Amino acid sequence: MREVGMEQVMKMPGIAKEQAYHSIHKTGKTEPPPVFPWQQWALSHLEADSAENILHLGCGRGALTRKIASTISVHTELVGVDNSFELLHQAEALTRNRTERRIQWLMGNWDHIFYPDQSFDRIITDFVLTTTTQWPVVLSELSRLTRPGGRIILLTHGPRDTFLARIAHRIWYWSETYRRFTGLPTRPCCVSHPTIAEIVQVLSPQFALLTSQQWLGGFVEGLLLENVGPSNPFLL
Repeated sequence: MREVGMEQVMKMPGIAKEQAYHSIHKTGKTEPPPVFPWQQWALSHLEADSAENILHLGCGRGALTRKIASTISVHTELVGVDNSFELLHQAEALTRNRTERRIQWLMGNWDHIFYPDQSFDRIITDFVLTTTTQWPVVLSELSRLTRPGGRIILLTHGPRDTFLARIAHRIWYWSETYRRFTGLPTRPCCVSHPTIAEIVQVLSPQFALLTSQQWLGGFVEGLLLENVGPSNPFLL
């Protein structure tokens, strides 16, 4: 079988590119695929090299988690959580080196993570808010887990109120339909559409919005929030 290099992969259509990435990860014949612009944005604001405990919620197959692992110190704890056993199994199977073997892969629900209060100084979520109508409960759980001075980075899907966002959603829908048809693990999306203002309102006044950014006409949104309070208002 002819070996496929990263140059050829980059020229493939979206679905074929994803399958090729998965194959390359599994065989370990080349470096991990480049991340999307919103993932690069998240990595640049995560400041993982100065973190002690990092939670990646909605880690999926772990591509972004492994990117984070390559930037942390040897003393940093990195936990990847997903609610799909199949995706976590793939994440573990794609582990390639000693650095990535430090990642703790755990199965759990978005609204109940089995860690004590204020366990993490960095939390990044990977498109989990729009998979459930209970997104305020998910935010409450993230608030409970974040230490004072800690940061939450939310990657989420925004409302489809622009032409580009509607086109991006259609492409995503076709991709997810293909995955379901071929038996690949998927998760629901766009069950709800919390706006940036609604997210900030739920987390205020405990968290301050430092910055936000949109991609694909607002179909993808990124929020960076910091725990500015001495205690957690969600802890009763």
